[in-house]
Amino acid sequence: MSTGITVSEEVAETFMNFKLKKENCKGSNFLTFKINDKGKEIVLDKIADSGEGFEEFVEQLPEDDGLYGVIDVKYETSDNRSTSKMIFVSWVPDTMRIKKKNALCRIEGSIEINP
Repeated sequence: MSTGITVSEEVAETFMNFKLKKENCKGSNFLTFKINDKGKEIVLDKIADSGEGFEEFVEQLPEDDGLYGVIDVKYETSDNRSTSKMIFVSWVPDTMRIKKKNALCRIEGSIEINP
């Protein structure tokens, strides 16, 4: 389904760096993305600083605007191996404007980041 909203090149490049822990994403545990002011493109909102984790991710969520996030959650398996999983988050608060809320929900399932 085409929504008319595209993913910026910066988002695609930054997401790949985040996955590979390269360049500007070394030590980063999360990224956030948002729809730009014109409502036409998903743009980079924030690259977490080194040491920022889930608590900082939650603290920066806006009360009246939505965004997407990718969090690298580190954990230990039952056989004591350290590993991590990337989790995609769609933040759509009840207080968000209806038009923007609909846009976020429509494109959530169709986001593909292919650099």
